[in-house]
Amino acid sequence: MAPHYASAQDPPTPIAYLPDTDPPPLPDTESSSLPDTESPSLPDTVSPWLPFSFATGLVPSSIPNASAQHGDINWSGLDIGSIPAQDIAIRMLVLPMLEGIMLTPHGGAAFGDYWVRVNMADTEGVVQRVELLAIAPRPESIGYCVNYGNTFFIMFFDPADDRIIIQNGSPYPLIFQELDGDTVREVNCNRSIVADPGVWIIGTGEDGSLLEFQVLEKASYNVTSLTHTKRSAGNDTTTSKTRRLANGSTTRTEVSQLASSSNPLLNLGQGEAIKIGAGESGYQLSCVAPIADQRRSAVWRAEHSGMAGKAVVVKVVKPLSAQKDATVEAAEAWLREVSIHSTVGNHYAVVPYLGSDARFHSIYTDYIDAKPLQFHVDPEGKFNGNIVRAWRILGDMAAALCFLHKHDIAHGDVKLGNILFHPLRGAFLHDFNNSFKEGEPRDGGGAPWYLPHEYLSDNTLRGRASDMWALGVVMMWVLGHIPLPDRQPGWNISDIHPSGATSDINLDAQVAMGNWIKFVIASKAGLYEQGGEIEPIIDSLVQSKKRDRVDSATLLEQVSKCNLNH
Repeated sequence: MAPHYASAQDPPTPIAYLPDTDPPPLPDTESSSLPDTESPSLPDTVSPWLPFSFATGLVPSSIPNASAQHGDINWSGLDIGSIPAQDIAIRMLVLPMLEGIMLTPHGGAAFGDYWVRVNMADTEGVVQRVELLAIAPRPESIGYCVNYGNTFFIMFFDPADDRIIIQNGSPYPLIFQELDGDTVREVNCNRSIVADPGVWIIGTGEDGSLLEFQVLEKASYNVTSLTHTKRSAGNDTTTSKTRRLANGSTTRTEVSQLASSSNPLLNLGQGEAIKIGAGESGYQLSCVAPIADQRRSAVWRAEHSGMAGKAVVVKVVKPLSAQKDATVEAAEAWLREVSIHSTVGNHYAVVPYLGSDARFHSIYTDYIDAKPLQFHVDPEGKFNGNIVRAWRILGDMAAALCFLHKHDIAHGDVKLGNILFHPLRGAFLHDFNNSFKEGEPRDGGGAPWYLPHEYLSDNTLRGRASDMWALGVVMMWVLGHIPLPDRQPGWNISDIHPSGATSDINLDAQVAMGNWIKFVIASKAGLYEQGGEIEPIIDSLVQSKKRDRVDSATLLEQVSKCNLNH
């Protein structure tokens, strides 16, 4: 029987092997070997239908209560180099053990899994071809979800390590062990475990073994350093990598090296370029200059080979530590930001989204030649612009928030650092790390000085009205009525609403937040001393009750009317 592959014209078709029958053969391909520095790869064009039902497993299980399976796989006898090289490096080879297991990408619709045939030498040295499911990280997906009945877990790719992190989302423990090991470990609900390069088996006490899989080392990436050299006064010789020019200088020297085992985009230096992938899906990033290096992200200006002539900003989401849970948190943060920013569309006051790559937890946006508002300050920490620029900031931010709010998106982190400003080009809202759909607020996140009064009583009350309060705080500083918020004593947002009993730390944070809000409200008295048109508008933003706060559409209308009167 010929194998069946789902196509754009075909409905989803499960693949099932009947007991005591040979699995259907896959089309044979020519064998090829890969360099030692690369992992085997997958075709970039294969996208099976969702959901995808896998074949009955073919090997015995070492997990208790698993039924005997048909056939045998000698994992140590696999010739990984016999898998034809393609564009995307494989991270796992998987053997589903039960019919009906579903595996889907975690983030993005494009699949990175495909059945491959691998040369295998059995225990007697006889070579045969066996079928395994190859899984490769794709730019859209931070991992893979595995479903079988009530069993659910996610396998996360670590961009900085060869390991795979498995997080259990099932109501009961997963059973996990190395295939040749004796130690069986349980992974409880909402807990995670690490699978380093090697062969592993995972299942449950109820279902038996679900998957056997081999974790492969992640791909190495070639980093090229472009340098300029000068001739030394007493040296008339040149190396083979440079060409002497008439003026004594030399052309650029390309020095290639392998990227370190950690996330290569976090280690890419100024003047270095990295080649990612191959074929039509491959691209090159060149680091032009660093912009910011913070606890949760690194940001730098770049050139992208797929966006010729356009200056690009690369943001790499960083884990707070090397711990597995920190890596999962960073992966989910990347996915959340991309899922919001990639869907908002284009607006003149929102920094454009250009792309992303889950393999590095990187996000690509348009480069705006402007500085965050917090750098537009005089020596005393006050805004160094005039009332005309204040109107421009207010108008652009009103338009940006109106655009987002019409799409039911709350930015969630409006602050001086997330508003880029150029005196001629205006203001731009960026950084969607804390954004969310209205009604689905995140717990925590953001800067404490911009949180609204209602957050004190309920951490689920963040939304579009919270954005308006935060903009009001920004404008209070722009107009000179409060000091620069980010330089004031702060508090941990997570301390406002403890998960357990309230402690002194929680009370101190609540008092600090309450005092800051009272200060902002009291500072509104100075708005009417100037008697201008902008002051009443700002007053409507910093209302303690969310129902009294102006919404973004009304704010934009008010600003537009004032501009027409001038």
